[in-house]
Amino acid sequence: MSRDEKYRYAELHMDQYLLENNMRHTSERYLLLNSIVKLGNPFSAEQLLEEANRFGISQGTVYNTLALLTEAKVLIRLNNKHRVKSCEYELITPGSGHIRCICIKCGRVSKAADVVINQRLKSRTFNNFKMMNYSLYVYGECKQCRIPSAKNKTKSKK
Repeated sequence: MSRDEKYRYAELHMDQYLLENNMRHTSERYLLLNSIVKLGNPFSAEQLLEEANRFGISQGTVYNTLALLTEAKVLIRLNNKHRVKSCEYELITPGSGHIRCICIKCGRVSKAADVVINQRLKSRTFNNFKMMNYSLYVYGECKQCRIPSAKNKTKSKK
C-alpha cells in the first residue's frame, strides 16, 4: 500500500469517526495524520511532537489526537514494556502485517520479514473474526547486547 493510499484509508476512518461522534474536522488533525503516515511504523509520540513543532501544533493537541486516532481504530498503541522511550503507535492498514524483534535488554525494536508467517496469517481463518492486519512481537537479545556479554565471559575465563 502506497503512502497516499495509507493516508486516504486513515483519513476515511478518521472522517467517519469524527462525523459519528459530532467532532470537528480541524486542520491540525489532518496535518498530524499526514505526519503519522510520513513517519512510518512504528513511531513514538516524541517523533510526532517534533513534526508538530514545525507546524506550531501544541503538545496537548498531539496527545489528544493520538488518543482520538487510537479510539477511532486508525492507530494501534503498541504494548512494549521493555521500550525505554514512551509508547509507540502504528497505523492500521488492511492486509498489512508486521513482525518486530524487541531486545529485552536495551528495548531496541527492529523489523523482520518472514514470508511463511505472513502467508499463513493472511490465509488463516478465525471463528467469528475477520483479521485486518497483525503485529507479531519476538522478544530476545539484539546483536549489540549479546556481543558485550560474550566478551565479558571470555575475559573472565582468563
